[in-house]
Amino acid sequence: MLSILRDTEYCVKLKNQSVALRDPKSSMVFREPYTNLIRRHLGRHPKRADGVTAAALRKYERRLGLRLPAAMREYYLIAGRVDELNREHNVLFRLDELRIEESHLWFMEENQAVVHWGLPTKRLAEDDPSVYQRANVGRAKWYSERMRFSEFLIDTFDWQAGCGDAAHEG
Repeated sequence: MLSILRDTEYCVKLKNQSVALRDPKSSMVFREPYTNLIRRHLGRHPKRADGVTAAALRKYERRLGLRLPAAMREYYLIAGRVDELNREHNVLFRLDELRIEESHLWFMEENQAVVHWGLPTKRLAEDDPSVYQRANVGRAKWYSERMRFSEFLIDTFDWQAGCGDAAHEG
């Protein structure tokens, strides 16, 4: 589970150790929480077919002209093709649906298209940037969800399944 230390610095608690994330290669720390998410919701371990390929990820990063944050990259590699999670209620965009508008990388749409979630483009170099949301109305403003991408994604999918905070216990 993630805990915010400062706006630009955070820790991931793994086996009673704090690991500061600064390097994009540190995406492996997200593997365990995402694997646990799949186990909770699908009752099985992730399969290779659940994730997108590294080649597909690189292709869409080139199309966007950027490297996705480590937390987002790792999720797509592990579970980017699991529609039972990603499109069950709110819709996590597939790689080809990701877009940059209004200085944000848009990655999710509320199930009635009333709200969108995105990551500020100026924060994409962070391993796990904070998520922002905007209402789908003219001249909408972006507001912080006060959660990092990995935490937001897990909380959203747990909420959708009716698990809430209980899923993070034990």
